[in-house]
Amino acid sequence: MKSRVVVVLLILLLAKSQTGMTQSKLSVLKFSQEDCESREMVRQLRRRIFHQTYESGILTIQVGAWAICCLEFDPLIKMKKDTLLLDIVEQFASEPCECSCYYKFNYKIGGLKSEPAIVKFHNKIIRFSNEKYVTYRPTYEIVNNDTVNYTDKYGLRQGKWIEPKKLTLPDRYTIYKNGLRERVVSFSVTKRILRETLYEIVEIPNEDPTYGNRIISIEYYFNGNKKEECEYFDRNWDKGTCKQWDVNGVLVVPVK
Repeated sequence: MKSRVVVVLLILLLAKSQTGMTQSKLSVLKFSQEDCESREMVRQLRRRIFHQTYESGILTIQVGAWAICCLEFDPLIKMKKDTLLLDIVEQFASEPCECSCYYKFNYKIGGLKSEPAIVKFHNKIIRFSNEKYVTYRPTYEIVNNDTVNYTDKYGLRQGKWIEPKKLTLPDRYTIYKNGLRERVVSFSVTKRILRETLYEIVEIPNEDPTYGNRIISIEYYFNGNKKEECEYFDRNWDKGTCKQWDVNGVLVVPVK
């Protein structure tokens, strides 16, 4: 009888000890953020784990993700079974900018029984990756033995693009480089170029935002000579300048 009592007491003590272990409090021991990049394509950067180590109940993890620029954040953490849920919340006093930045968020978390099998950020699974950008399966179409409408593994348009409704009888195409429009060409049924428009991203002095498209629009005569060429910026097209030629290629209006 006495031995049975001892066994029961030992079981109760063991259960209490294990209960205390499972209820160890999860806590953020340290948190910091690094503002790494700010640019137009920042949202194409991959949410990923840069670094992760676990030792003696402490997890150190560095996560990369984009968010609004100029903000300071506080960490949010939670364990759900074998999944660690990471998140951020902006501090009340932060003043956001009108742009997106790519941050590195550094968490040092205590109170873990083991290294989590799954890590989520903003409720989406993230993993360690050496790939900087979000990747996709490349796509393209073949029209008249020509490869068109090509999208690369980063989801960016490259090369010649034709509107879907114009694929069978195209009269215009657009040239892209790394997702940016460079040239639009309109032509006749005999493939004679009627008009082309060139786009270039340039710095615009004394403007906000400081970058925009410089656009050159060129119209042609039936013989291929230039008829008119106008240059302007996309945000103030009414301040552009134009030149005109006659059908023989003689300049008749230098600048207007």
